[in-house]
Amino acid sequence: MNNPSIDKGDALFFQNTIRRRAIGLLSAGILALSAPVANAQSLIRDAEIERTLKYVMQPLLKAAGSSSTRIKMYIVNDRSMNAFVAGGRNMFLNAGLIRRMKTVEMLQSVMAHELGHITGGHQSQRAAQMGAANTAMALGLALGLSLIHI
Repeated sequence: MNNPSIDKGDALFFQNTIRRRAIGLLSAGILALSAPVANAQSLIRDAEIERTLKYVMQPLLKAAGSSSTRIKMYIVNDRSMNAFVAGGRNMFLNAGLIRRMKTVEMLQSVMAHELGHITGGHQSQRAAQMGAANTAMALGLALGLSLIHI
């Protein structure tokens, strides 16, 4: 604290107020933008919510040594509590998940989990494993077909 007129208690109060407002903004924005959707899932696009999510994600990115420009976040218009990564560096958070989070820290823990999948390269590992499994399956099929013709 460089400002002697603000003590540690006031600083903590301001930090908690900012956190509550961030989660309140996210929840209210999601609620307002979540119209019932037919079977297809759609994305919710709102500049203020996206900016808030990037702000909430900053400490996680810093800890992971990653850049915010390299990870894209999307809000899925779905009421279920789910989050996932797809297509490399794309993080998807369901609106239902964001609405149920009581604190910013709860949301950050989910984001950190998904960020772990991205930084751990789990998608590329899974793709390589699927390729190996498909090769083994094709070889087994070819061997099985050749045995039928013997």
